[in-house]
Amino acid sequence: SGSAGTGTTMSLRSMPVRSNFNSIDLASVGRSASERGNTLLRNANNTNDDANSRNTQQALLSTMPGTIWNAVCYAHTPEGEMSWAVSTKSGPGEPGNEWMTGQGRGVMGETPLHLAVLMNTTPEHERIMHSLWDHYPLLRTAQYQQQLYHGENVLHIAIVRKLDASIIMKFVESDVGQILLNQRADGEFFKNPEISDGCCDYGELPLHFAACTNQKHLVDYLVERGASLQNKTAEGQTILHLIVLHSVHRLPDEDIATPHKWQSRTESSKWCCDMYDHLEALMTAKGIYEETSEHADQDQHTPLTLAAAKGSHEMFFHLMSKKMHVEWKFGPVTCRKLYLTGIDVPLFRRKQQPSVMEVLVDHERLDIITQGQMKKIFDAKWRKYGQRVFLARFYKAISFTSLLLITSFLHHAYVP
Repeated sequence: SGSAGTGTTMSLRSMPVRSNFNSIDLASVGRSASERGNTLLRNANNTNDDANSRNTQQALLSTMPGTIWNAVCYAHTPEGEMSWAVSTKSGPGEPGNEWMTGQGRGVMGETPLHLAVLMNTTPEHERIMHSLWDHYPLLRTAQYQQQLYHGENVLHIAIVRKLDASIIMKFVESDVGQILLNQRADGEFFKNPEISDGCCDYGELPLHFAACTNQKHLVDYLVERGASLQNKTAEGQTILHLIVLHSVHRLPDEDIATPHKWQSRTESSKWCCDMYDHLEALMTAKGIYEETSEHADQDQHTPLTLAAAKGSHEMFFHLMSKKMHVEWKFGPVTCRKLYLTGIDVPLFRRKQQPSVMEVLVDHERLDIITQGQMKKIFDAKWRKYGQRVFLARFYKAISFTSLLLITSFLHHAYVP
């Protein structure tokens, strides 16, 4: 695809290496490439093509000799070196060099620096990436402009690509580091699971991306450099919500639109539980864990109720164990106390937030209801309250139905 993540369309990562063109005149190549590239970009911007078409157009643009896009994608070839010489021989004021100031964008709304970070697979690609960063400062804080990857910056891409720590540090510790840390990737690719096959819901901020790709050391580093653990997405989800969502994965034959039917993978659930604990420790040290863990998103889900609705079996019980307190131990026997605030349905509801029991029933999470502490809670509530209420309503219904039948029978019996 044209950004960090996976895709099934024609990709810049899978393009073949093309032949050398040493005999081509630099000036003619530059003019011709600029004209053809601008035509392709105008055509792309004037249509409402889907992601597949735009990925294809992006790949075609990178095959045009003499363009900056060709220089970045084919940096490891003589052709790429020639294109780099052509595209950088004049200043930003020259026609075709609008990319130097961030004005000229690719088909997906990217700058050459975005593409250089994405394509950083060889020493030649890394050299071009550093050159673009060092010599064209207006590209540093540029974000993707098109709707699909809107808002993504170079730091987002570097984090998902898991590039060397020196590159991450170069971005974060620069004079624009704080800007990069607070820019949000809110394109459809990161919001709509149908586009990324449910794999790239990394949140919006670089810190979210680091946590959702299981990079604890990077999370620590970004927090140390000023990234906030309390920032939320447009949907009101905290970094804890995002980790809960990552604890479950869709199976190939399951519908993306029904996430409560997704099945968890043990290895994913394990690292998500570990990352949750790591974030909890960081938040506890700052005194913000209690507030953050009880925050509800726009669907009124806390991390715990979100785990009940969409999270993995392992993540839910991991979070439940945090609400239990050890009263005493006697050999192998342990007594734990569980406060039912937020778990059981309150008698007098003051908030709109649903309880854990309500969420489990509404989402038909039998894998959770029938096991562990929740089974004990449901059984206890049935014995003490549910059974009595059910029987009372059942007898009322029987009485009403019987009275209705008798009344109907008598009415027909005395009709002249």
